Amino acid sequence: MKKFTSLVLLALGCFSTASAQWNTGNSPKLFFNAANQGDYYGCSPKAVRTSDGKTWISYKIWESRQVNDTLWDFRGVHTYLQLLNANGVKQFADPGILVNDYRTPSWWSDYGLAVDADGNAIVTVADGRGANIAEDSVIDSYSDVQTFQPAIYKFNQDGDPLWGLDGITFSDLQNEPFTDVTMVGDDAYFVMNGDGGYVMRINADGTCAWDAPKSFYGQICPSTGTDFINFGDTGDGPTATRYTRDLEPVWTVTYDTLSVSSHDLHPYKIAPDGEGGAAVAFTCNMGQFAHNIRVQHISGDGETTFGMAGVYAYESLDYDHDYPDIAVNTKKQQICVNWEDNIDDLMTQSAKAYNYYGDVVFGGSLGTHVAEKTSTGGYAYSTIGSGALPNGDWIIVYGNWEGWTDRSIIVRRINGETGERVWSRTFGRSIQMDDENVIVEPDFTYVIYRNGVDGKQGIYGFRVSNADGAYTDIQSVSSKTTQAHPVAYYGVDGKQLSTPSAGLNIVKYSDGTVKKVMK
Repeated sequence: MKKFTSLVLLALGCFSTASAQWNTGNSPKLFFNAANQGDYYGCSPKAVRTSDGKTWISYKIWESRQVNDTLWDFRGVHTYLQLLNANGVKQFADPGILVNDYRTPSWWSDYGLAVDADGNAIVTVADGRGANIAEDSVIDSYSDVQTFQPAIYKFNQDGDPLWGLDGITFSDLQNEPFTDVTMVGDDAYFVMNGDGGYVMRINADGTCAWDAPKSFYGQICPSTGTDFINFGDTGDGPTATRYTRDLEPVWTVTYDTLSVSSHDLHPYKIAPDGEGGAAVAFTCNMGQFAHNIRVQHISGDGETTFGMAGVYAYESLDYDHDYPDIAVNTKKQQICVNWEDNIDDLMTQSAKAYNYYGDVVFGGSLGTHVAEKTSTGGYAYSTIGSGALPNGDWIIVYGNWEGWTDRSIIVRRINGETGERVWSRTFGRSIQMDDENVIVEPDFTYVIYRNGVDGKQGIYGFRVSNADGAYTDIQSVSSKTTQAHPVAYYGVDGKQLSTPSAGLNIVKYSDGTVKKVMK
């Protein structure tokens, strides 16, 4: 099948200074414009950060063409990649790198995005190549392409496919629409779910570790070295199993007596504890329409440190709590869980912190209200994400609904000892936000999401300083007297430049290092 990847060129020199970049105010920046293109144009964005300060964004585009007055050809849903440099400037011309051009049956699938230590993007998809549809044929019904064959791709920052134009795929699997990838060391664990559950470990060079995918189901969290912990449910309750890189079990523990009650494709909210274990939170069912949040910590040796079973985040009989998120401060050995509450007419976004042994740091028995309001029309808060800061404070990101398409995003820093507000910033208004991605780094918090409001569809994002909630550049926040800085610039021909030019530059830094840098 013909590929378009090679036609997508790195286009730094084609972008003017007006290109999208990180915000300098509280208005999110538009990174991909899908205005008036429908709900599934530019949907399901995912974002990951690289170690050199860049941001990969992936997204789907629903593509079709009109053949004549009465016939439409459904080309399917395709996945694209975009790379932002450290300043938030797009590195590829729209719509970005086409991951593959096989017809995908529908948006009813999930895909994965990860980044390796070299800053390469790894993307998983499920497409319709197993249906053997000719490229030039007209498809007027999705039922003609109802196969979901999983495939995994790897791209470097120049947009080159490193694992082949067609990626790595498994033709024996034809109905696994839900794919994901987790990096454990240099290995990519490709998880495929649908009719069954499978995993394949793929080495950095793109070779498969096993002759065929192995039976597997659950969510992966890195442990120690090349080991990882898998979170799933055996029917006796939620379990965690530590595996070696060859899928050999080290230990298995049932860490709670209650089971997950969630429609989320990733129901376990997990975060590694930096010592080979992990913290986990999930929603459990407390009645027909009632839910609560359970929290547990599992050590690298398989010990459930909160007790034989998890604990309720909200220790009362008033149950209407949902959608938790969890973060871990590995240096201070603390865990923060936040969730949504709806008790009578009081809507809240709540948070609670524990140490690794289950002792409450702040939040008491019912949690600290990060935000609260009296219900008006049933519009409440919504959990988006969270993260830990080096000094022990926490970043909590949540949405405030005032109407069906009237929502704002709030980023709040709370004190790590009391849960009280340090600062709060509100972004956007009149947005219908979906598929939110929150990345908390020591200096900045990044949020990438899709806006589905008619006329404003597209992928948006913003960055906020963790120090004070300001919209300052990277250097003003993270610069140090010992930080290496550029001292000379060279073109690809080796000639020294007075200033960096558009395109590839060779940069020499004050500490003697030399790097290739794109402008």
